[in-house]
Amino acid sequence: MNELEIEYQKINKGQWLSQTERFLDGTPSNYIIFKTLTNIGATHGEIKVYNWLNSIIVEPNVPVIVGKESELDIDGNLVYPDMLGVYNVVSKAAVIRYLKNNTTPKKIVCTPEAFESKVKPAILEVEGFDLYKDFFLLLDESDKLTTETDYRAKIILPMEDFFKFDHKAMISATALTPSDPRFAENGFKILKVLPQYEHKKTINLVGTNNVISALNNVLESYPSNRFFIFVNSADLIYAITKSLDIMDQSKAFCADQSVRKLQKMGMNNVSNRLGDFMRFNFITSRFFSAVDINVTDKPVVIVVTNVYLAPHSIVDPYTDVVQIAGRLRNGITGLVHITNFNPNIKYEERDVALKDIYDGYEEYCQMVNRLGQVTTDGGKVALIQATQRVDVKKFVNDQHEVLPYMVDNHIYEQQVLSYYRDFAQLKAAYDAVKTLNFTFKFIQFSASDAQLYNLSRALGRSNVIRCVAEILHSYDVEPEPGVITFRWGDTKADVERDHPDIVKDYNAIGGYDVMLKLNFDQAKITREIKKIKKERELDNPAMVKEIKSWYKPNDEPTATGFKARLRTIYKEYGVTKPASGTHILRYYNAEISTNSANVKVWKIQGLK
Repeated sequence: MNELEIEYQKINKGQWLSQTERFLDGTPSNYIIFKTLTNIGATHGEIKVYNWLNSIIVEPNVPVIVGKESELDIDGNLVYPDMLGVYNVVSKAAVIRYLKNNTTPKKIVCTPEAFESKVKPAILEVEGFDLYKDFFLLLDESDKLTTETDYRAKIILPMEDFFKFDHKAMISATALTPSDPRFAENGFKILKVLPQYEHKKTINLVGTNNVISALNNVLESYPSNRFFIFVNSADLIYAITKSLDIMDQSKAFCADQSVRKLQKMGMNNVSNRLGDFMRFNFITSRFFSAVDINVTDKPVVIVVTNVYLAPHSIVDPYTDVVQIAGRLRNGITGLVHITNFNPNIKYEERDVALKDIYDGYEEYCQMVNRLGQVTTDGGKVALIQATQRVDVKKFVNDQHEVLPYMVDNHIYEQQVLSYYRDFAQLKAAYDAVKTLNFTFKFIQFSASDAQLYNLSRALGRSNVIRCVAEILHSYDVEPEPGVITFRWGDTKADVERDHPDIVKDYNAIGGYDVMLKLNFDQAKITREIKKIKKERELDNPAMVKEIKSWYKPNDEPTATGFKARLRTIYKEYGVTKPASGTHILRYYNAEISTNSANVKVWKIQGLK
């Protein structure tokens, strides 16, 4: 990829982007703009300030558009009364009506999908507009073209038209440079905005082996604050609110699918739109970027990652965390990222990943070429099916060309995954983010997320027993210095509910060390428990008390008489071990002897 030339634009404190030299006449065209800071008015300028040109602003997510549509000024008037928001509930016909009305200039804010299916065809249909000459196209939060392409392929739809526009730009506070060669071919440059004042936020990075317990520690350190907890997992939101018993004080904001999922789980305070905030507000990735959260107080912002329970909760310090840090318009009291780590996390180094993709692409092309040589229908069907099933297909379009954004996304994801191998890797990633300062600490608990993850993946009876025993053992042992005893949530209760037989064996056999000696083998454990049970039968307190009442010092019960009496009481108390004369030594100090009648007797000396 050809390196793009880099230019710079300074910005002063309190200055809007539209007030800087390079932006006075509009957003500069043919640039990828690294605006560095959030909330400096990039889209505001395009919609409100530049009132001499038509604009199409493509936003990656609906909440941003809804927020712009409903935003009010201090007098209660709409800030953007002339803009049209276009997303799933807005029709192509509505776009056509807007284009034909008297509003000038036209300011259309839409999703990538709506651009392709509604905005573009509407403008092409209405007379008097030339889509590519009469509109400035601005792709906002442009890093999403790289970070979200894997699960949202349509996000790159505008790129098929992007380079056809006479006036165009991409912008983000956390911009990434695409590998798409068309940027260099069209003379694009990079424009970096340089703040001329101290602008860095400080984030407290908390590494841990137990995310929910560490979160509880952080919450307790802010006893009177409101919290905005950014976590991209409905399952993790539910686990947190249930384990910490804060569901009644919590509200989750997420996409429709997650709203329905959380409601089925029993969480009632859920919405797909921001507003009516509570003490604990859980925010999914739908609201990570571009959205403004307006509250009068200064909440604590917490980012939560659990690589075991919710791999999708992994965040990139540069793109995700920087955006999250800028969501609260009135400022924040604290910024925290809590995460665990997995040293076995699977990822590929950049060079390896690229080689795998292009080696696969070469083989794919050979299959495509063979399609023209195969003469039988069955052979063609087989080859077509083969080309659709190979792993590399997701990196290739219908014209059999490599999709640069899918490649960029894969490389990006592998890099971010690598951060979560251990604390050092993530600290290095944070250290590279120029808009954040960070502090860090590691909180270790006796029970870990890894134990629960291992249990959920355990195969074979011995492995399941080992995992359950390790969790139970973490509750039994005294923690090492610096390790906090885990006492939060329902981990032990869940294990007892899901694996009652193993828990029963664990308690019966005497704990983890005995199970370890038996190599967590169920057959060996069962035999050992039977042995222990027989031994313990003889120690029944009521039975022992009764046996010890039979004799006093200097008594001489016959051996046969004692054994007969013992057999009777064993039967009464359900003892399965056969009665033996020597059992008297469990309860009495005694010696075997022969009396004057030459009969074997026990000479009782006293109680044990």
